[in-house]
Amino acid sequence: MRNEKPKFAIGQLHIEDGSTIKENLQKAKKMVEEAKSQGAEGILFPEIGFEPFFPKHPWNTKAFDSAEQIPGPISDFLGEVAKGNNMVICASYMEEGFTGEYYDSAIVIDSDGALLGTQRMIHTQEVGDDNEKF
Repeated sequence: MRNEKPKFAIGQLHIEDGSTIKENLQKAKKMVEEAKSQGAEGILFPEIGFEPFFPKHPWNTKAFDSAEQIPGPISDFLGEVAKGNNMVICASYMEEGFTGEYYDSAIVIDSDGALLGTQRMIHTQEVGDDNEKF
């Protein structure tokens, strides 16, 4: 039985205007590698952590262009990163369920690269400039 608490890192990306999800995933990969080198067993990325936070831009339908299915290219990439570093990864991005059906979803990937689960946001915020229901 394990006597120590697992050590998790927080991966906060600075998202540049005009950057792509692919570029930001490469930044995330470097963060995973750095966290691993410092003894972390897992890393947690923020909500919609690989692109500009779209709810701050009400009615911008371009945000939906970045949505991907789960499993899909983003979860596959993060699975490879997790497996290559023997790290658990928790991340969030926009999921396209059925065509035209979008979710702010979080995934958990085990240290062997397996997708353990997905959680879709169920409580959204509609205050001020936040437009999460859209």
